[in-house]
Amino acid sequence: MNTVLLIIDGMMPDEARLLPTLERADYRWTHSHTPAGMTPDSLCCILTMLGVKAAQVPTGRAWLEALATGEPAARGDLVLRCNGIDLAGGKLGPSCYRPLPPLGDTGRWIPLGGYKNLLVLPGLGHLECGICTFAPHQNQNRRVDLLLPTAGDPALQLFLRQLVARYGLWPWGQAAYAPLPTAAQLGLAPGAVVCRTEVVAGLGRALELSCLVPPGSTAEVDTDLSQKLRCALQAARTYPFVLIHINGADEAAHRRDRRQKTAFLQRIEREFLAPLAGALPPQSTLIVTADHGTDCRTGKHWAGAVPTFVFDPTEEVAKWHEQL
Repeated sequence: MNTVLLIIDGMMPDEARLLPTLERADYRWTHSHTPAGMTPDSLCCILTMLGVKAAQVPTGRAWLEALATGEPAARGDLVLRCNGIDLAGGKLGPSCYRPLPPLGDTGRWIPLGGYKNLLVLPGLGHLECGICTFAPHQNQNRRVDLLLPTAGDPALQLFLRQLVARYGLWPWGQAAYAPLPTAAQLGLAPGAVVCRTEVVAGLGRALELSCLVPPGSTAEVDTDLSQKLRCALQAARTYPFVLIHINGADEAAHRRDRRQKTAFLQRIEREFLAPLAGALPPQSTLIVTADHGTDCRTGKHWAGAVPTFVFDPTEEVAKWHEQL
């Protein structure tokens, strides 16, 4: 008996209709995975789903993202995401590739591909609590001068603002090491995470779950879903618990591209969900949900209730639902 949890990042409640396989679910409900007072993102929502208490959820994502890369930061380091951003007209525009400047002894870059980068600043983890930044995907078209990073340390603040002004690199998601309970401590069976998105892979590693990155995965709408399906089915035959994360719909919604998001969700139905539901090992429970919604009208994450669909529910899944 095993449990497979499929998280379709950014799927809004009214978009579940694009996946007809969900209509065959034995059990369904709606619930927000965003803890009260928190901004919806994959980190807090997925950890909440897995039973991590709100007080234990890290305030930033970047340290876990570094953990996913194979170039982890030290426990005393400060890590920030640095997105390349179009700042034309003095407003936060869409993400774009930006060359990375040399850092010398100040720190090091971890390029994540495309517009995404991590900035590791050795020994500065203690400064995290004094930093205030703004996620670019939640603040598009707002004035840059109202959103510049601030820090309690003046030299650090100047450095972060220079990254914006000189290089078009937007720091955010700052994080130092924060301990998380292991999957075993959360009562989860030994398991694996099938994903490409760094923050999901990083939280998987932190929870001591195996991390499987399928070939051809991009965390975008061009990801190879057939390879992800093969990897997910192999994991389901190997581990009692498997978490699968598919990210492309979230990215399309951040671009406010409803047509692209719709087409990708239809691909998920055709190339992943329908064949997955038909090929899982006997006595498998399949749970399909979104971590949070991402609204194509605004390009922002949405903290409202998202649907959850359960196929072949076990007694344990029913208990989980009753606790929500």
